[in-house]
Amino acid sequence: MYTNLQRRPVKMRNSHCSQDAAAYLVKCKVTPNQVSVMSAVLAAAGSTLLMSTSTISVSASTKALAFFLTAIFIILRLACNLLDGLMAVECKQATKGGDLFNELPDRFSDSVLLVAAGYAANFGEIGSSLGWLCALLALTTAYIRAFGARYSASQDYTGPMAKQQRMFSLMFGLVITGIQLIVTGGHDALICALTTIAIGTTITCLRRTMNLARQMELS
Repeated sequence: MYTNLQRRPVKMRNSHCSQDAAAYLVKCKVTPNQVSVMSAVLAAAGSTLLMSTSTISVSASTKALAFFLTAIFIILRLACNLLDGLMAVECKQATKGGDLFNELPDRFSDSVLLVAAGYAANFGEIGSSLGWLCALLALTTAYIRAFGARYSASQDYTGPMAKQQRMFSLMFGLVITGIQLIVTGGHDALICALTTIAIGTTITCLRRTMNLARQMELS
């Protein structure tokens, strides 16, 4: 996990529960890098559940259960993202290769969840294409942020659809879609969530690019 203090602003980082959980994991000899990898494992599990709903003929209630479970996996993934940073910085467990473990699991997790959600939306090529578009845009926002760090003392986490917002939007869309499946059998909410993510992430890319252009002119 992190070898420096260039971290995404997260309010939960200051909570006693989060700090106690990080300290407990360190006491149990768990490393920040292991927690980072676990976040990717959770994302892979969630994406597998989502993909299964698009390829196997299952009941609406079973699909809803898969969506609810994936929403839980997303929460756990974000918890891992929070805890690995706390363990690395506050608990002084950072490693030289920590930045690699910080970035790669996140890029993998974003991509597999968004792509799988596109297929799970059950909206044909439009849904699958939208999932791939969201994944591409998520990678682009991360690239602009990482590239921009060469010209600034801090990384640009500008929204409106940074990582946490993307994942919370997807989680909310999955929960609402699960309810919708049980009540009406529809998938409209997930398509709406992915559309919101695509539009918001496009705006995020543009804002970060403009910020970077200004920073480059001043450097």
